[in-house]
Amino acid sequence: TKMNFDWSFNGDELLINLNMADREINKQTIYVTVRDVEDLNGNPMTSPVSWVAFVDRNALKWSEKTLRISSDYGISDDFSYFIDIINESGRRHQYKIESLPDWLTVNEPYGTMTAQEEKQIRLAFDANLPVGVYNDQIYLTDEDGLAEPLIIEYTVKANPPYDAIDKNKYPLNMSVCGVVKIAKTKEVVFDTDENDIVYAMYKNECVGMAHISFDAESNKSKLFMTVYGNDAMNRKQIRFQLWQASTGKVYDLSVDRNVLFAHGFVYGCGDGQLLVMTTNGNERQTIQLQAGWNWTSFNLIPASKGAIADCMIANDAWKEGDQIKNPNTRQFTTYNDSVGAFVGTLNAFRYTQLYMIYCQAGNTMHISGTNLPTDSMSIKVRGDGQWSPMPCLMKQVTSVTEALSDYYDRATPGDMLKSHDHFAFFSENKRWEGDLTTMRPGEGYLFRRLALGSVNIHFFNRTAAAAPKRMIELADERMSGFTNPKAATNMTMIAKVDGLPVTGDGLRVFVGDELAAVATPIDSLYFITIQSDQVGELKFECNGETLLPVSGAILYQADAHHGTVKAPIVLKKADETGVYKLIENDHVVIIRNNEKYSITGTKL
Repeated sequence: TKMNFDWSFNGDELLINLNMADREINKQTIYVTVRDVEDLNGNPMTSPVSWVAFVDRNALKWSEKTLRISSDYGISDDFSYFIDIINESGRRHQYKIESLPDWLTVNEPYGTMTAQEEKQIRLAFDANLPVGVYNDQIYLTDEDGLAEPLIIEYTVKANPPYDAIDKNKYPLNMSVCGVVKIAKTKEVVFDTDENDIVYAMYKNECVGMAHISFDAESNKSKLFMTVYGNDAMNRKQIRFQLWQASTGKVYDLSVDRNVLFAHGFVYGCGDGQLLVMTTNGNERQTIQLQAGWNWTSFNLIPASKGAIADCMIANDAWKEGDQIKNPNTRQFTTYNDSVGAFVGTLNAFRYTQLYMIYCQAGNTMHISGTNLPTDSMSIKVRGDGQWSPMPCLMKQVTSVTEALSDYYDRATPGDMLKSHDHFAFFSENKRWEGDLTTMRPGEGYLFRRLALGSVNIHFFNRTAAAAPKRMIELADERMSGFTNPKAATNMTMIAKVDGLPVTGDGLRVFVGDELAAVATPIDSLYFITIQSDQVGELKFECNGETLLPVSGAILYQADAHHGTVKAPIVLKKADETGVYKLIENDHVVIIRNNEKYSITGTKL
């Protein structure tokens, strides 16, 4: 490109001036060639001379040119990284940080910096990102349009499903050598990722693990594993699983021969033919269960036609009385220790359902199955105010707004999505509001549609490669931190407290003497998920004060809902006798024992 410039001499120095705005040449490489220049004696140059110059006119700089950082998948809060921006000039500058992807926010996206000032900026990476590598470039731009780039490579790492093996627990072992193949849509390829791990499984117990070993010179990958055991495992079958670090997925492996445990035996090593392990299309979904009741769902088509006898694989043994209920079909099954199996009317899992699972102690369960085809990622919900099961079919944590985007044009105020601990509803403001802001894989939900007729809601997965570039502002999920695992059911309420500031423990709700909910306000309203299996009147407390609903006593009823954003349940402070006053239609009304009286004592 031809440039606007002039030049001058100063003795034996040549001065070249670029008569162009900084923004036109900033961050550009300029090539300068000089020819036909004479020395002081009039002798011309024998050949042209060239220089190369890189123009950097930016006064504002990042403290680093490239960021390569990582975090673990499933963290509860946004991952933060702090970086400095520096004003290297001798004058004041305005700045703004531009081209932020939707998975990254900054605490001070614009501002002013004095001469030579350094300022620390907090970069917050979205905690809800699926496993993958996210690459982008953001810019620090001054008031003249000069932009300093920052290259970001952010990796969300998956967590392996099993911890290290306690080798002291097993006195015996055997050796396995093999190769791992991954079956793709049109081909089968060798697994060469050394971060991938193969697990050896005996029943539900991990008894061996090894990383893929890749030899770059021979371009071959192999697996070398020690499998641990004891006398009780002799001649018992060993199964294998592959954990893929790049996706966080777990696959069942099919082996080209039967592998039985035998102390000192060698499979595929030395002169033996390598074991060939191939992914068989079945993937595993891992679900963490807390002690008590859990609302769960699956994003796979369960293997073995969903038979519970085959699907209920867990890290720890199930206990007598552990239970699974399907609230939609009213079927249930209970673990019977004497027969070592679940017994009841519920025999199979379906990916379209919600399941309430009760376990006496925390556990980790694994469901094996095949991925849902895109056209199967839909759920039919009933209308007329009925509750329908709503599983999370997505592979990653997804905002409620994004997850239910297909339903938006058919949503009506009062439609509701709720989990065991939180809820969201479609408000008169045409948006999803409440303390439930994300849908999470493995969690189960109930959905209530108020309009007439049933509809299908379609869902879509989001991957790292498909992460949108446009900035989407999502509300932070406000978790109360309270859960009542003793309760399988819940009811919901939108409430407002009049005349009492909220501090400390927030608003507490009791059913009888049982604490059933704790809530903090969101824009002056309380979105309360009341968890109980008892029958009784709701009692409200805040800052040690008893509150009464102005509308009268409210009884606990599973799946009931009270209040809206525009007409919340109003709670007022009661005196020691349970009597308080309110203004209704310009008249004073006395509330006594949740009944209304006029100032003359007449019951209204």
